[in-house]
Amino acid sequence: MRTIIVIAAFATLFPAAAGTASAAPRNLNEYLKENLPQESGALLRAVSEKFADYALESLSGRKQDAAKEVLAVLASICQGQDPARAAAVAFAAYRGISRGADVAFVDAVVRHGCDAGLDADTLSGWASGFAQMTSNKVPPEVAVELVLLADEGHWTWDTFNIVKWGLAHGGKKGYSPKKYAGYIFAKLRQDASAPGRTVADAQALFAKGEPDVPDYAFAKYPAEPEQAQPKPEQDRRVKAEPAPAPALSAPRAKPAGVPVTLYWHMADDADVYLNGQPLRDYSPSFQSRGDEAPRPAFSTSAVLSSGDVFTVGGRRGGSYGFMLIAADASGRVVFMSDSQAWKAYTPGDRPDWFNPSAALDSPTKPVSVQADPWYPQKELNAKFQNKALSIWDSPAERFAHLYGVVTLDEAALRAPGTQSGE
Repeated sequence: MRTIIVIAAFATLFPAAAGTASAAPRNLNEYLKENLPQESGALLRAVSEKFADYALESLSGRKQDAAKEVLAVLASICQGQDPARAAAVAFAAYRGISRGADVAFVDAVVRHGCDAGLDADTLSGWASGFAQMTSNKVPPEVAVELVLLADEGHWTWDTFNIVKWGLAHGGKKGYSPKKYAGYIFAKLRQDASAPGRTVADAQALFAKGEPDVPDYAFAKYPAEPEQAQPKPEQDRRVKAEPAPAPALSAPRAKPAGVPVTLYWHMADDADVYLNGQPLRDYSPSFQSRGDEAPRPAFSTSAVLSSGDVFTVGGRRGGSYGFMLIAADASGRVVFMSDSQAWKAYTPGDRPDWFNPSAALDSPTKPVSVQADPWYPQKELNAKFQNKALSIWDSPAERFAHLYGVVTLDEAALRAPGTQSGE
């Protein structure tokens, strides 16, 4: 895949298909009908089924680049494959680019994915991960290297997520990005069995100041034109005058997200974090703070994206249970505490227990459900059709740590006010 990443960094500088529309199409359906061969009915039906309302979105901003990549996938990259498979890969490309992922990178990922038979969810996760990292000040070449290592090492999705959020944490802290990432990558090349511990060690080391660590050889990204530009006889899509390379120094768009109001309540106390950031001031911490169970639910505004991670440290009293509800502007619940998306975890004495990497690397077990939660939770839940559950570790535990990974459904992402990252 390293060769594909380097070459495809410039492959997308050339048109993906022969046809060009005489006027700007209003949506993806129109664009594909104008540029795909007339005998592409099966492909168009597969796209319509997979994309649903996304195919009717106005092609403005980054969606224009995303539409071009969809055309490339259907007409060239996945040509000859099952229409449903091609449409799924195209959808991964469309959403990744729409959310801020670099066009050349996404092109490289889908080319490799089609050749290697990787599932579309993996490709979508890599594309979205690229956007999440670069929006958190992680350099593109570092994000690319993470995907390369995940592919070469056949990493699990949890391992990829742990390292992704660890790199984002380093970006927010202002650590030297290549030194910090290079240290993590070098350790993972030796042993990738405990990525959370590797990331935690790196955070502890760099928090003391930039250490003297060996340089890491990152894959060159983007490729040099004179090395990677294909010749006309090798690629019929090449035109005599390529378009200018995308400026990687330009500000990166954030991944698509849904503006929400977050409500949460704990009997007795909880410190709640989103992607390692506290939702309010916790002083002192949940371990010694006064009883907050009689108080109404706390609330704050946020923007949620798929892949975001909530972490919770809590203390119970006579009653127990933690409840969280994320509601969009219409009052629709887009994420909540339940027994599927949430787990209890045991971080031990780690001071960084609230970081997603710590949660995902710790021993986990299913949450328990409090069937009769404290009355402020009943009042909160009643406002939202009693959809959320009050969750906890084993009822006998006085202290608990919980985490939940956000997955937004298509309805949430199509709701008014969704931020597309354009």
